[in-house]
Order: sequence, then structure tokens, then C-alpha cells
Amino acid sequence: MRRFNDTILNDSSITGDSTGETVELESIYGFSLQIRSDATSGGSGVLKVQVSNDGESWTELSSPTATITGGLTVQMLNIADTFYDKMRIFYDHTAGTVDSIVVVINGKGV
Repeated sequence: MRRFNDTILNDSSITGDSTGETVELESIYGFSLQIRSDATSGGSGVLKVQVSNDGESWTELSSPTATITGGLTVQMLNIADTFYDKMRIFYDHTAGTVDSIVVVINGKGV
């Protein structure tokens, strides 16, 4: 069984859009994302999952997403039956300064 657990976005003092590293999903059937964020300073935005089969054209999944706002929060997103070649996280910033965002991926496959 193939497994991995990696930090794919670790950003602080965020005042604009941000893109996490590209993750290869070869032989991965599903993954979860743990998002730890702190927007105590009043910032806000939305974390979105983007996928690609060629590594150049990216498509945003309509769900799941994670809203970033307020104090320290931890959220979990689960994505099953992932037959994409690659994925990455996109943070769509809407206002203020977000103190920090850390996203950890856990994937399982063959």
C-alpha cells in the first residue's frame, strides 16, 4: 500500500492569493487534508482543491472547500475516488491579513 503524509502549504502573514505545492496522485485512491488556520488579525479567504491531468491546466473542485476566518481553527476535508494525476491547494484571499495557514495531506492507494 502506498501512503504519504506531507505538508503542502505553510504560509504566514497572508495578504494575497497563495498556491501550495503540486502533489503527484499516481496510484492514490483518496486523500484527506487537515487545515490549521489562524485569522485572528481579521483576514479571510477560502481554500480550494485544484486538480489536473496534465500539470498545466488546473480545475477547481466545487467541493470540498474550507473557509478561513476568525481565530485558530482546524478543519478536515476528505476526497475519495481521486483519479486525477495531480492536485494542489489554492488559497483565494478575500480580505485583511491571515496570520497562518498550514495544510497537511494524507493519501492512500496501492
